[in-house]
Order: sequence, then structure tokens, then C-alpha cells
Amino acid sequence: MSPILLDDPVSSLDHDYSRKIADRLVAEVKQRQVIVFTHNIAFLVEIEKRCAGIPLMVQTVKRFDRTPGKCIEGLPWEALPVKERLNFLDKRINEIAADQKVDEQKYNKEAANIYNLLRETGRRLSNENY
Repeated sequence: MSPILLDDPVSSLDHDYSRKIADRLVAEVKQRQVIVFTHNIAFLVEIEKRCAGIPLMVQTVKRFDRTPGKCIEGLPWEALPVKERLNFLDKRINEIAADQKVDEQKYNKEAANIYNLLRETGRRLSNENY
């Protein structure tokens, strides 16, 4: 069977139809490869929820500094749960610690980025129910 390739299939649909599309795509995954490009993080989360037990690969395409089109494996920052965000930030803090003595300018830039991500995480935490 041929794969299915969709580019933002729910861009003009409300959340009820988005859920139905997610259900249908996950049903198709059992028969063929499905590739979905989307900007809609809520739709991505719906697909992820429905794929429990089904292999799922999520790639995020982002701009880093001035370089567009950088692919990273996993959910975009905006879709990560608070615990995963905190784990990432803890790892980044440990990674840049040595830069403080070697390249203070680089360290300050990275520390400011971590601070901004931590602030976003705090806002996300206040909106999540545990």
C-alpha cells in the first residue's frame, strides 16, 4: 500500500473534526505509513494520545539562531509536558556550566535562553492539572 502524506490536514477545522481526523489517521497507521505535517500542536497531541502502543516518530522542524529547517526528534517545546521540560533544562544547565569560565559571552546567552524557557515552563505549570 502507498503511504499517506498530509500537509496540515486540520488547518481550517474545529477541534471536534480534528479529533475525528486524528482517529482516522491512527486507524490508517495500522495498514500503511502516514506522514503528517502540521503547525497545530493540539492536533499533534491528539494524534500522540491515540497512538498509544503504535510506533510513532515525531520530528520538529525549527529555526536555531539564524539557521532555518533544523530537524530535531521529538515534540516541540510548546507541546512538552512540564516534567520533560524540567529534565531538559536541568540537562542544559549542566551542559553550559563549564562555559562560564571558558566563554562568558556564550554562557550568558545560553543562561538567558534557559531562563526564558524556565519562565515559559512556570506559566505552563500554572495551567496544568496534576
